[in-house]
Amino acid sequence: MVTAVGGGTIRDAVFLARRPFWTSETEYIWMSILTGFATFFSWPYVLEWKEKRRLQKLEQMETSADGNSQDSYYDELDLALDTFDSIGLAAFAIIGAQNGVRAGMPMVVSSICGMATSTFGGLTFYVVDLFV
Repeated sequence: MVTAVGGGTIRDAVFLARRPFWTSETEYIWMSILTGFATFFSWPYVLEWKEKRRLQKLEQMETSADGNSQDSYYDELDLALDTFDSIGLAAFAIIGAQNGVRAGMPMVVSSICGMATSTFGGLTFYVVDLFV
């Protein structure tokens, strides 16, 4: 949950000087809790499926006579995760910048609000993880 609301919390507290958004818009808290539970319980199955696909791909590469082998394995799941991560990053940057514009901030500050919203959640997670 720290990652989900950390960027917006820092944006609101540091750049916009107001209380964090999730204190009045609790749907963000509920969405992060539900998404966290869904990910926690489904991820082992996703990893098992991915490992089966990786082993099948290795078998295919061993039986092929072309001699090309790759040290890394990047499949459709990795592509999907990277794609959705990029879409989420862009969406949160836009949401953060819009909050800066709505607060009447200059364009540069609104851009910084977008950057903070989209990236500081992960940064907050790593800082908390380092000290806990």
